[in-house]
Amino acid sequence: MGNKTKSTRNKPRPTANGIPERRMVSRRAADQEVIRREEWFRALIENCMDGISILNSDGTIRYESPSIERILGYKPEELIGKNVLEFVHPDDVQSIASTFNTSIKHPVQPVRMEVRFLHKDGSWRSMEGIGNDLLDDPKVNGIVVNYRDITERKQAEEALRESEAKFKSFVEQMNDGYCVIQDSQVVFANTRIASMFGYTQDEVIGKSIRRFLPPETVGKLVEVHTKRRRGEKVPPQYETVLTKKDGTSYPIEFGTRLIEYAGRPATSVVVRDITERKKAEDALRESEEHYSALVGNLTDAVFTVKEDVITWCNDRAEELYGYSKDELIGKPVSFFYPEDTTHDEYTKMVSASIRERGVFYGANQFLRRDGAMIYVEYVVSMIQGSAPPELLSVVRDITERKRMEGEKQKMEQQLHLAGRLAAVGELAAGVAHELNNPLTAVQAFAEFLAEKQDLDDKTKEDIRTIYQESQRAARITSNLLSFARRHRPEKRLISINEVLDNSLELHSYHLKVNNIGIVRQLHPSLPWTMADFHQMLQVFVNIITNGEQAMTKAHGKGKLTVKTQKKGNAIQITFSDDGPGISEEDLKSIFNPFFTTKEVGEGTGLGLSICYGIVQEHGGALYVKSKLGDGATFTVEIPIVQEQISDEQVELTVPWSI
Repeated sequence: MGNKTKSTRNKPRPTANGIPERRMVSRRAADQEVIRREEWFRALIENCMDGISILNSDGTIRYESPSIERILGYKPEELIGKNVLEFVHPDDVQSIASTFNTSIKHPVQPVRMEVRFLHKDGSWRSMEGIGNDLLDDPKVNGIVVNYRDITERKQAEEALRESEAKFKSFVEQMNDGYCVIQDSQVVFANTRIASMFGYTQDEVIGKSIRRFLPPETVGKLVEVHTKRRRGEKVPPQYETVLTKKDGTSYPIEFGTRLIEYAGRPATSVVVRDITERKKAEDALRESEEHYSALVGNLTDAVFTVKEDVITWCNDRAEELYGYSKDELIGKPVSFFYPEDTTHDEYTKMVSASIRERGVFYGANQFLRRDGAMIYVEYVVSMIQGSAPPELLSVVRDITERKRMEGEKQKMEQQLHLAGRLAAVGELAAGVAHELNNPLTAVQAFAEFLAEKQDLDDKTKEDIRTIYQESQRAARITSNLLSFARRHRPEKRLISINEVLDNSLELHSYHLKVNNIGIVRQLHPSLPWTMADFHQMLQVFVNIITNGEQAMTKAHGKGKLTVKTQKKGNAIQITFSDDGPGISEEDLKSIFNPFFTTKEVGEGTGLGLSICYGIVQEHGGALYVKSKLGDGATFTVEIPIVQEQISDEQVELTVPWSI
């Protein structure tokens, strides 16, 4: 048997230098791991947002991470070998040198620092760094500084400091009290609110708000805070009474807001002392009450107007116009303008007058709410110191004055006309008497001549003309005598509506033939009155006849509206036609004796004069309103009997009818 050889499979083979191969492989793996780790740390450092520097003990820069270019604009090689103090702000050099010395003396503890560093563009950047003294570490042998740019943070902090300083300055200079409440504690208070509470700032801050405010106010604060948190709407201010430390009380007004204070929800409260305002309000209220009492007792209506809208009026305005204050206030002032005046015209007229004379005087007719027409005069002036400009208008009711002036004028006209009628009547009576005998003789001789048999036709026609004209002259003298005698009316209780019915019936044929339509608007409950039936009939027939003739002559047809109504203590009868109308000049003479617009031979001009006299004898009035081309309206007013009329009386006094 041969010798057995020993296996060498598991024995390490020696290398050329005598080191076993397995040991060499292990070392290579370790070296590769070191390299891998170095590459990992290098990649970490080079891509880190912060900068990393390694300094020698004298401050020389030995290493600078690539992030320095992003932070300060330098490439690493531009800084390596230079002393770090060359780039530090002069004002910070002493502080940094001291920090380095401290780090060297106490190498165990990291040192935190802030410094201003020169950027490559020449600006100063605020840097924050942490230095570690690793001079004794043989692997580093330097001071390692980890730093970052905090310029924007420093600017924000500075802006915040300035803002807080301004806020505190503003809050301290406020006339109002201001505090911040957090968890029922006063965490901030200005000097003003402390003095309003009767304490110092130190005594207020840190204390519960319940110590300084009455329970109901605290309850209101809690309620408002809760509602605001829920997003509900709350009033901006509240009023209450504050009691100071010394026991004195005064009115305050406060408002709240939800804020964040020190990163947590809080409530800011602004408190205002309203003592003076309350005094002013009380004084104003007293003044207004005094003014209102003064204005309220005026017999004139008073309005204030701003931007063409009524802003206020007194009680008299309600009485005068028949509208409530609520209905008047807010109405445009054009509500009271005359119908024939436009808004712009009236505004210009008022403005011009106030500008030139400081006041505007005007007069107007206005229809009350109840339909009654009133006459007013008013004065408009500017209220000084009002912005926008406010006008004061004082309105006086002159309806009664106008009525009295109208009655006076009417009476003067009646007296004047009565005097003329009396004079004409005397003349007419004399003339009629003087003419009657000759006219009788003329008629007798005309009749005598007409009976002769040997007359030719031409002579007979002439005699007939003489007879007819003498009869017409006799009728004229008869009218003159009627006009002159003026019989007093035989008054008894009559129905004016019935007189009108009879008048229209008498004239119905002529009206129908001449295409005159009649519109009757006779009030069914018209009271009876004491009057002469036949004289009233004469008046109405005369007016109807005149209207019918005027319309027929103008356009061969027409419409006559007859209306009765009770007006005050009188019965008013109106006759309105759509004829040619009456000129203003003719209206002045229309009731004068012998005045007529008809052709010669068509009328004597005594009809309306006689009617005027009859109405006057009844204590009434007769007048006319007309414009040329717009028809005419004759109005008769007869006083109403006051005593109650029984059915028996009515039956006994019903006049004859046609």
